[in-house]
Amino acid sequence: MKKRTLVIGLVSLAVLILAYCATFLYERSKVAMIIDDEAAWDVLDSLSYATQMKVVILTDGTVARYVNEDEDTYTVDIQDSFLVRKEGTSVEIRSAAEGEGIVYMKTPGMVQVLYEPDPTAGVKCDIIYEEGMCPDTYRCLGLNDGWYEISLGEGGTGFIPAQLMNWDAIDTF
Repeated sequence: MKKRTLVIGLVSLAVLILAYCATFLYERSKVAMIIDDEAAWDVLDSLSYATQMKVVILTDGTVARYVNEDEDTYTVDIQDSFLVRKEGTSVEIRSAAEGEGIVYMKTPGMVQVLYEPDPTAGVKCDIIYEEGMCPDTYRCLGLNDGWYEISLGEGGTGFIPAQLMNWDAIDTF
């Protein structure tokens, strides 16, 4: 009975992974990043992604990801993990919903930035993440109902489905 339960669990996991991969391949093959298949949205919506993070503000103003702490020090991470003394530092929670941090594409390909947080809205521009390259980062202006509002520099702002992007409290690219 245990083997059967394990096999069923592994098959379910494999189906979920295949659905996830197929969804991203499907998206990348389309010029528009609009998914009409409700089941594909259900798979994407079931995947979790970080939208808030604890950070440590160091004495020189540098912002680092909080990892852990003991009595006198914080373990922090920027690109590498290291220890910093607690004295003179502060801890904050950064949140995508509050318009903090950055977003970047999860997978190589193209995403269309829309004028409004609606799959039927007009396309403002395309952003491209080339395989083998670091993805471009965009300042997060907010997260609402599954849509990131991003800064496009002098190009204003636009909206991207949150399922297509990763969020981070700090930009390390």
